[in-house]
Parts: sequence; C-alpha cells; structure tokens
Amino acid sequence: MKANRVKSLFQSLLYLLIAIVALLGISFIAGSIISAILLLTNDYNITDMQNELVRIVNDSNVRMIITLVFFEVLLIVFIPWYLHSSKKEVKYPIRGAMTRTNLFMAVLIGFFMQFVINAVIVVIYLITPKWIENYTNMVDTVFSKDSSLFLLIIYAVIIGPVAEELLFRGMIYRVLRKGFSVYSAAAIASLMFAVYHMNVVQGIYTFFVGFLLCILYEKTKTFWYTSVVHMVFNGASFVLGWIAEQYGEMSGIYTIILWILSCGIVMNAIRRISYNKCIAENTESQS
Repeated sequence: MKANRVKSLFQSLLYLLIAIVALLGISFIAGSIISAILLLTNDYNITDMQNELVRIVNDSNVRMIITLVFFEVLLIVFIPWYLHSSKKEVKYPIRGAMTRTNLFMAVLIGFFMQFVINAVIVVIYLITPKWIENYTNMVDTVFSKDSSLFLLIIYAVIIGPVAEELLFRGMIYRVLRKGFSVYSAAAIASLMFAVYHMNVVQGIYTFFVGFLLCILYEKTKTFWYTSVVHMVFNGASFVLGWIAEQYGEMSGIYTIILWILSCGIVMNAIRRISYNKCIAENTESQS
C-alpha cells in the first residue's frame, strides 16, 4: 500500500512537472521569437528592445495566445497518454456521465459556485486586504479592457478548462486514486491545482473548486464532465461581471442570502449526480 502511494504521488508530480516545464519552454520560445522579430524589424538598442519586449509580453492578448499554445500542447501530449494509461482500467463510456440530469446539475454547480467563491474572496479580503489588491491587479493585467473577447472565450471558457481538467483530474487525480482514498487524492490534486495558479487568492479558491471537481470526477468517471462544470464556472464569471457592471452589485443581507442559497444549490446538485450504468451498457451493446 505504501509503495502504491509513493508511486502514484511520484507519477502525479511528474505530470505536473511536465506541464510546468512545457509552460516555461513555450514562454521562452515565444520571448525569443518576439525578440528576433524586434531586432530584425527595428533599430533598437538593448534597453529599448527589452522595454518593448516586456510591453508586448505583458499585453493581455499576447499572454492569452502564449497560454493557448501551452493548453494545446497539454492536449496533444496528455490525451494519447490518458488513453494509453487507461486501457487496463475498467471502461466507463462517457454517455453514462453525460445524462440530461447530470448536465443540468453541471450548469447549476458551475454557475452557483461563482457566488460561493465570491463569499470566499470576501472572507479573504476581511482577513488580508493586501492579498485581494494583488489578486485584482493580476486579474486586471490578464483580462484588460483591450483583451479580445474571442480570445477570452477560447482561452477561459473552451480550451483552458478542457486542458486543465485533462491534466488535474484525468491524469493527476486519477493516478493518485491508485494509492490514496478519494478525499486524500482530491486534497493532493487540489493542492497541486492551487499551486499551479501561482497566486495566493486564486490558489485558495481554486483549491476548493479543484476538490469539488475531483469529487465530480469520482462520481462521473470522466474529465469531460468536469470540463463542462469548469467551462460553466469560468463563463459565469464573465456573465456575472458584466451584470455587475451594468446594474451594480447586490449588497448587505441579499448577498448573504444568495451565498447561503448557492451553497445549498451546489451541495444538492452534487448529491443528485451519478454515473448511469444502464445508459452506458446500452451504448456499448449498440456499438
């Protein structure tokens, strides 16, 4: 048992290390390409070129493009790896997870989790306002008003959630389950998910989100389902942000009531999710 734990922990750390190295490598290559273009097309001295390189790399659209390339690399590397490594495991056809009831619950969980996380952020603000200030600056840098809406949707709502779910639930959590219990594996995978985001505030709430997604993976047996929840969660942040800008934010007792209701809705939705073996078996027999 102890050997299984060490092996599964080592494998999970290896997956995370591969992802981090890939991100650093892609960032380095992107910086090198931009530097070469600047040198070839402009008469810059070293200082001016460095300043221009920093300006370009810090542009929100450029950052999203670089990260999108990283996500594509994750998908290219880990999808074949995932399929190969799961060959010897019990097969769970995806249709057993993607029932109408489960998908409706995924929408409820993804949407109302935004209000739960908002409550977590408020608590963090009351304890350490400086952390929230740093977090807000980071969000403003990544998602500025000059950001392309098309890139934002592809980056945060479509490709990003699938790539992250493949890595953290499909690969890391799944291999941890070979040596740890559900909650222990979920805690370790969620801690890695939090560290991966490299921001204290985001790390705190992504730990809770990651833990929830691990539980959903355990119930549905597929990272495609958790990808749907992740997509809705990220998409809801943009929708709710736009509503707040247009109509203002709720305050006082109404906000607290909404937080409590959201917790209840999310918990009830999680309980209603299950893997439908009958649909899965009928799908296999027809194929």
